[in-house]
Amino acid sequence: MRRRRLARAASTLAGAVVLLLTVTNAQAATWVVNIQGSQFVPSSVTIAQDDSVRWVNLDSVNHSCVSDTGVWTSPTLVHNAAYARQFTVLGTFQYHCGHHVGMLGTVIVNAVQTNRETWGKIKRLYEDR
Repeated sequence: MRRRRLARAASTLAGAVVLLLTVTNAQAATWVVNIQGSQFVPSSVTIAQDDSVRWVNLDSVNHSCVSDTGVWTSPTLVHNAAYARQFTVLGTFQYHCGHHVGMLGTVIVNAVQTNRETWGKIKRLYEDR
């Protein structure tokens, strides 16, 4: 009986280690929003905390990217120019083009789960057996 419990525990621990090894550290990503046809494409992006958004002007006219609440203001973006910003705060951020009031966009920043949180869940799962 004891040998069976030890075998089950070893199997569970091995599975937890494999699962932990498949979960990589949360790496910050960069999401691209193209400016084309006088629109932000896509108009809404959902990203993880600490990710960045990079706006690229593909139009032949100048554009910019301005937070509705004044959190950021890009410089004027000429054709093929880009502006990037990292989002470290959770929330929903609406923005517009400073040159064209009808151009609107949204960045939604969600929390990302870390390896430490994942390991804690695996550890609790193992301890519950």
